[in-house]
Amino acid sequence: MIEKFYDELEEVYQTEDAAAIEGFLQESMLSSGSGSTNGIRIAASNELGNFYLNNGRPKEAVNSFQQAKALVLETYGPRSLEYANIVNNFANACRVSGDMDVALREYEEALAVYRELGKTEGYFYSAALNNIAIIYIQKKRYDDAKAALQQALASTEQKADLLPERAVALTNMGSLYMYEKKHQEALKYVKEAISIYDVLPDEKKTNMAAAYNTLGDLLVQEKQLEDAAAAYAAAKALMVQFCGKNLEYITICRKLAMVYSKQKNYRKRDAKVKEALDIMEKLGFSGTKLYEDTKKIGEQ
Repeated sequence: MIEKFYDELEEVYQTEDAAAIEGFLQESMLSSGSGSTNGIRIAASNELGNFYLNNGRPKEAVNSFQQAKALVLETYGPRSLEYANIVNNFANACRVSGDMDVALREYEEALAVYRELGKTEGYFYSAALNNIAIIYIQKKRYDDAKAALQQALASTEQKADLLPERAVALTNMGSLYMYEKKHQEALKYVKEAISIYDVLPDEKKTNMAAAYNTLGDLLVQEKQLEDAAAAYAAAKALMVQFCGKNLEYITICRKLAMVYSKQKNYRKRDAKVKEALDIMEKLGFSGTKLYEDTKKIGEQ
């Protein structure tokens, strides 16, 4: 049954019809029962959470992953790899929605289960370390962030299948050093991350936009505006290729607009502001603080 669910889901994804995708996943979640049917409900809840995250709806993602977490707990128990993985996904949604304290608690729970199971070299373990480091950076707990990232780098060392996660850890280490105003160290880590992405196949470059985004931030601080614009443009192209025009894409448009404003290139600035506003209107963010703040960029 689970194979049939994924086959049907793939067909719906190919329509690129957001309403149809959401409807299919919601209907699948309503399946009742246990056993194999519970597996479908877990898969649908998880996929719906990812769908909401990719479409700028983090609060709804939190609810979907919370349902998936309860189903996984019932089906597999609290000391299972399946439970640790879904807790990791739930933590991601909490982080994106801004609930950092809950996200931190959930990441710590996931990491504890991975360690208990001896699963400290896989994708989900290194992903949890990377994401918990992001929260530590935001909370200015830089020593804790560095420790988490060092663990992520150690767990991915000389493992070809984990090169994408290693690149994420290097990018995050670059961000950490940027916040500590250590720009040369930051550039070294970010450039190493980009060099890894450069040799990966396209399907493994889903997080490469973050590396170029961080590079752009660093170059803005160094007042290298032309290079910063090029880095943001690269991030923007990668973002639309792998994630579509979501909130992160809007953020990059805003950053480009601010760079163009500093360069007094008002035509390009206004074009990026308009692009960001148009996307926000389609996503239902008209009238929000982000929307109004974006409008102000065009008035600077």
